[in-house]
Amino acid sequence: EILRTMRGVAAKRGFATMMAGYAMCVAEHPVDDQYVAVGGQLGEMRIVCRETGYVKHVWRTPAKPDGAPRGSVNSLKWSPMGDMLVSGDSDHNVTVWDIISEENPCIVAILKSHVGSVLAVAMSSSSNRLASAGWDHTVKIWGKSGENWAGITPDSQKELWGPKGNHAWNEVCTLRGQK
Repeated sequence: EILRTMRGVAAKRGFATMMAGYAMCVAEHPVDDQYVAVGGQLGEMRIVCRETGYVKHVWRTPAKPDGAPRGSVNSLKWSPMGDMLVSGDSDHNVTVWDIISEENPCIVAILKSHVGSVLAVAMSSSSNRLASAGWDHTVKIWGKSGENWAGITPDSQKELWGPKGNHAWNEVCTLRGQK
């Protein structure tokens, strides 16, 4: 619905707000609801004013060293204060971006451990923990210590669903012993 509204505003006012490929995900700013972040194909992300179509920032995920095309941005999540944005992409990475900068957003951390595409990301209300769900059937829990992000413990990174023998199974992922 948000993307449809933005397309209508852009068409009426002549703004080129949409990206070259498909928009894959959108996240509303938690503090200033006039802005949304949009993630798309080829690693492109934009922060756009939903009322006017004004594009505040445009940037891409880091280029691959071998020159291969960037993957799509599958999921976006703002920090509660709106100063960071977390992206999950088809290149198996979770990237934490500093959005406060007046220039284009800069990378705070690239978290790598998924074997497949990252399908969803979430951030705690304290902005000190992240969760990422991947095509590899895992949920990874990440913690922040000072300025560094890392996996909290191997035990917190459990496979939540998927094949086990010939039957499906579910497991509850716990963080520090609490369900």
